[in-house]
Amino acid sequence: ALINAQVIVGAMSAIMVFVTRQSVESQARILDLQTGLQSSLYLDAMDPLLPLLLEEDWEDDPSKDDLGDVWARDDFAVPIDRGVGQARIHDLQGRFNINWLTDTSDTEARAAFDRLITALGLSPALGIAVAGFVAPEGPANATAYQSRAAPIHPPTGPVRVITQLRADAGMDAPAFARLRPHVAALPLPSVLNANTATQEVMRALFPGLSEAAATRLAQRQRTDPFTGLSGVVEALGQAAPSATQPGWPLDRVDIKTSWFHAHLSAEVDGTLRQRHIFLNRRSDSGEVSVAFVLEGQL
Repeated sequence: ALINAQVIVGAMSAIMVFVTRQSVESQARILDLQTGLQSSLYLDAMDPLLPLLLEEDWEDDPSKDDLGDVWARDDFAVPIDRGVGQARIHDLQGRFNINWLTDTSDTEARAAFDRLITALGLSPALGIAVAGFVAPEGPANATAYQSRAAPIHPPTGPVRVITQLRADAGMDAPAFARLRPHVAALPLPSVLNANTATQEVMRALFPGLSEAAATRLAQRQRTDPFTGLSGVVEALGQAAPSATQPGWPLDRVDIKTSWFHAHLSAEVDGTLRQRHIFLNRRSDSGEVSVAFVLEGQL
């Protein structure tokens, strides 16, 4: 009888430990869900502010966009209950549009991309791989994508977000991290904003632009942004095409922006939620619309 009692007590103790553990784990899961929901609600609250911010910026000055505009600030951070909410807006037209490469007859764009790849210290083979990845006929080694453990279909045309390039056979994580700040995936046609373009992209488009001149141009972007293309031509100096026959690449340069990427984050009790919103602003009215939204880390 004593042995049976001991067995019963032991069994009951094990059951109580199991039930207690399950209860603690359930409470932790519920807390995680509540924290995640709270973070998502904070992101929802920030969403409507983005169009208002961009529309007010257009109303202030519809003729240009530059790094001095309110949307270009990098310190949009507000305290929230048990955490912090942050927002950062990027000018996608300050980057090389990777979808320019979908036009295989556009040899100038391809040459500019090759120069960008070289300037970033990446392999020329990567430029070939990326151009093939977005080409309408697809990459030459398309079968290699089908034989992967998780088969994919190359885009065979424009990509929607730049992270699609991660699937490129020639792309590894370090190369993507190096390339990412200088490229965007935009609808065609698109132009580059000389007031926000990176030095690397400007030098890729204008190969005669010296490093010193590119540095001066970058400084001007923050202190004395361009108000017209004539100022851009003047700043480019000898690197600019002929004034009588501007052509490439001035026909793809402007000082205004229509496409933006907003990165929102809310961290509550160490739990981080992220949201990426891609916005289009009409150049004629300043009206802002959401193109698409992606949740999580890109």
